[in-house]
Amino acid sequence: MGGIGYFSYSLWKYLTKYIECDITDYRFLKAFPRAIKRIAYLGIANLEPYKQKYDIIHYQNYYIPRYLGKAKGVTTLHDFAGLTSPDVYPSWYNAYFKNVISKAIKRSDAITLSSYALKEELLGLFPSTNESYVHVCHHGVRQIFLESHPMATELALLNLEPYDYFLFVGNLEKRKNILFLLTQFIEARKQSCIAQDTKLILVGKIGNGYEEFCYHISERNNIFHLGRLSEERLVTLYKFCKAFVFPSIYEGYGVPILEAMSQKIPIVASNIPSSLEFNSRHNNHFFVFELGNKKTFINILSYLDKNYESITSRLDYGDLSIYSYDRVAQEHLKVYTKIL
Repeated sequence: MGGIGYFSYSLWKYLTKYIECDITDYRFLKAFPRAIKRIAYLGIANLEPYKQKYDIIHYQNYYIPRYLGKAKGVTTLHDFAGLTSPDVYPSWYNAYFKNVISKAIKRSDAITLSSYALKEELLGLFPSTNESYVHVCHHGVRQIFLESHPMATELALLNLEPYDYFLFVGNLEKRKNILFLLTQFIEARKQSCIAQDTKLILVGKIGNGYEEFCYHISERNNIFHLGRLSEERLVTLYKFCKAFVFPSIYEGYGVPILEAMSQKIPIVASNIPSSLEFNSRHNNHFFVFELGNKKTFINILSYLDKNYESITSRLDYGDLSIYSYDRVAQEHLKVYTKIL
């Protein structure tokens, strides 16, 4: 599953401790092309209210039907990338995205957002929105990240050594600023700002714009794409990296930042609102650079490459229990109770 999938499944799993609830299962659509999946999803979403047994239906993929029957409708808006960063997606998608979100806002009894940065964006993009309908409910981090104790020996399965690599986790797409990351990592090696044997490891599925930067991913540049990994291997990769690098152009939230904080590792992040919100909430221990500032980014990589051990020992991100999914479920229960 992707980020929305993990969030939806985890929220449902923990809500079942408190209330009776179902989750719609779309796994049978896995074999179909993306366009057909979306059409099928819209059809199923329109059929669900006719079951007439729900007090609330919580929609997780931006869309909410016109007819809800007796049910109240809650919609989670995960980001506004199609509106704030239109150049990273096709124009037809941006138009569709704006139309779907504007209808979701009008049809919902409550809107939930994962960050205050997103709330500010929503009210700026759609100023007629009734603010009392808008609620910030943080997303969570999977339990394995809070409880696991990975061993350095597990890295051998990935042909890696502890602390010999920087790590990026997320979709390999334009919005994540991957071209900038790759070219500046290569430049840092070229200028001997980082050790020649330091690697850059990319974890995640291929996304929009991949063909524009994929030729940089090669053993020659010490850049490796590992695809999508099991949770166990992902935790291990986080734990033993020199630093987690997250140079995104835009994020609605940024779950990989949570995952990195759970392993108490240095975090390099662009100065976008969602990442700055995380940073201010957790003692301002991130290494932040201004989007597009190559010199600062390379200087940060150089500093971390040489001093990661002493830096890691001083990191304190504070209390992360607020991101447990039990806490997330309780935040959503408050919203459900209010609209009922």
